[in-house]
Amino acid sequence: MLSQGGRSFDGSGVSASNHRGTDAGFTLVELLAVVLVIGVLVLIAIPVYVSARAVAEKRTCIHNQQILSRSAEIYLGADITHQRSDLVGPVNSSHPVVVENILGRPPYCVSGDDPVDRDNPTAAEGGYQFDAQGGVLPCPLGGLGAHGSYKD
Repeated sequence: MLSQGGRSFDGSGVSASNHRGTDAGFTLVELLAVVLVIGVLVLIAIPVYVSARAVAEKRTCIHNQQILSRSAEIYLGADITHQRSDLVGPVNSSHPVVVENILGRPPYCVSGDDPVDRDNPTAAEGGYQFDAQGGVLPCPLGGLGAHGSYKD
């Protein structure tokens, strides 16, 4: 900066005391307004996302139960010697519907913990079970309440 007679010049010929910045920026109020709007959108979006995810998990669980039920019917209809009592217990790699290759791998509820062994999911990991009548037991898991049974 040059100084001349008590006045400073920045080289553009304009006095520094009269020079207004040409760098346009946002004021603090404008930035706070943007942050507030984004915060409101997040407050709306998160519950919608959680609800949509829970609905998708329930539908997946119900679909898995339907597949198991239909697989059991295929198993029972494939051979006259097959009994409903053969189906009782957890659905894992040694279950008849898996051993007979009706299912390639036992399904599990996606709301459960990620199975350590996907071929042998436990009940806590979302593994399904057949009851004494050969039906699939209702799923007790779920993000917004138990998924229940597809027959509900």
